[in-house]
Amino acid sequence: MDPVPANPLALLEQDRDAAYRLYGEAAIDEVLDDLYNRKVEEKKKGLFGFKGQPVTPAHLEEHLYLPNGLLLVNPRGRHPIYDLVEKAESHWKAKVDRQSRTLGQAVAEYRSRWNRYPPKGFDKWWAYVQKHKVPLPDEYDQIMRDLSPYFAYSPSDLRKLQQEQQAKEFTYTIASIPGADGKPGRLEIVSDDRSLWEDAVKEAQKEVEQALVAATGAWEATFSIHDGPQDNWNWEFGELMRETIVAGQFLDLDTKPLKDDIGWAGGCPPNTPLRTSPLTIAPPSLPNPTSAPKHFIHDHRQSMSPCLHPSHTHHVGTLSSYRAGKGPGPQGRRQLVFSLCKTELHGDIIMVPAERWQEEPEDPTPWEEKDARLLWRGSTTGTSMSPNTPWRTSQRIRLMSLLSNMNGTHPVLQPFSPAHAVGEPALLEAAWLNPLLTDVSFTKAPIQCSEGVCEELREMFEWRSRMDPADMWKYKYLLDVDGNGWSARFHHLLSSSSVVLKSTVFPEWYTDRIQPWVHYVPVQVDLSDLYDIVTFFRGDVARGGRGAHEELARKIGVQGAGWARSSWRREDMVAYTFRLFLEYGRLMNDDRGSMDFRP
Repeated sequence: MDPVPANPLALLEQDRDAAYRLYGEAAIDEVLDDLYNRKVEEKKKGLFGFKGQPVTPAHLEEHLYLPNGLLLVNPRGRHPIYDLVEKAESHWKAKVDRQSRTLGQAVAEYRSRWNRYPPKGFDKWWAYVQKHKVPLPDEYDQIMRDLSPYFAYSPSDLRKLQQEQQAKEFTYTIASIPGADGKPGRLEIVSDDRSLWEDAVKEAQKEVEQALVAATGAWEATFSIHDGPQDNWNWEFGELMRETIVAGQFLDLDTKPLKDDIGWAGGCPPNTPLRTSPLTIAPPSLPNPTSAPKHFIHDHRQSMSPCLHPSHTHHVGTLSSYRAGKGPGPQGRRQLVFSLCKTELHGDIIMVPAERWQEEPEDPTPWEEKDARLLWRGSTTGTSMSPNTPWRTSQRIRLMSLLSNMNGTHPVLQPFSPAHAVGEPALLEAAWLNPLLTDVSFTKAPIQCSEGVCEELREMFEWRSRMDPADMWKYKYLLDVDGNGWSARFHHLLSSSSVVLKSTVFPEWYTDRIQPWVHYVPVQVDLSDLYDIVTFFRGDVARGGRGAHEELARKIGVQGAGWARSSWRREDMVAYTFRLFLEYGRLMNDDRGSMDFRP
């Protein structure tokens, strides 16, 4: 028999389980914490040549970062949230540091990214950005991702598409009207069912209105008032548009996408998981199997992709309610529509929602006085619920089914120290896990449901009165889950000093301008990481919060509130809209070549 090593660390390197049995968990934790602290001090002194890399004790292994935006947990590595936060902070700092400081640098960066000059009026936009200290002046790629495909059409054909959209219900249209007879140019609503333009941004928009109209001339743009996207994307047709642009030609307006009826998969590149999955792929089992490997989000945009995550077509009502998750059939013409959000499977142009935006006060509740549970309140939006729709797998129904169920167990990673391998998840009882960690409820009464389903929902869940938004800030952890589309509450939640956990498939106008794991915590659409995330910050609630990371949670909450106050002001929304309309004005102009800004 081999001799037992004389110290816990030596035995730990040989046989982890034996070390814990012989010395006890507390002693091993103390040894590992001491090792980690010594490594940190050695790194500070430059003894090991880490060159700024995160300190990882030799006995810990790396996690696997997958191209679909998820991190696959390696049980022999430290808790992955340590790595995710460190990498996110480094990425955010690098993004901030590399931003253009002068107009010339901004033009050069634009040309590097898009192989064209910026639009006419770019200098006026730059002056506005500098005057109002708008952060990240280079990070407006969402605008070009949305608009670039439309260069495949002639301006005259684009105007036809816009007029078709304007004739539809539930839209409003804004016109750019050049000045005449000494009068300045202006933006004006020419038709609408509900004017969102009259909301919070309008007063601030006046500052740039004349410069915008002078730069772009006459055009009209039509906006959907729905919460979700309207234009279904077809990948092959998108490739045809791209090839047409490269060839310097225009597509005929009546050229339509291929007729293959492959549903949502038609919006994905070949060989992506949704494209290679059978059209009748079965909905995933709920809840997730306890044996499933643990994952966390490392790239939020990639994790939103239904092409990379076929289960989204069942987990998200916007997708699952469309022919039972199969998605659209053969499509007609492209639409030219501005919308509040979209998925990767849609071609809408993302706009900035002014609706329900307001300046938020400072959070009056000290962190120490906040309720430590995760809060969510909301309605049964997200899908139309009837006997013919798969409403049980929609996002908000799944959320409430998961967090209100008192039966069974959930596998949860334990919040060990950075020097401790995270190991395999422990099975914890839902009966005490849910009430200790969460405070969730639907509000008032079921909506968006047929009579029979509404009655079933009343019996399935607890219903409470709506919570005053200010009272939500009295919780340390706030959850934001998709409803019918864009999140009208994210700005309010983020403006608190609480930590916002966000689960979504909808990129919005700010997605490239905010940093997950720095300003908020991303949660997978299937919610399989939710307990792990809350437990990491709260600690093991069965042991009095042992292993909690409250200071890190508090830091993320403060950083999120700071971002909301510095990067989601009226001025930031105006800057995005100003830039969007400069690009759109060039796109719609008969002489696009004259609409470049060439310093």
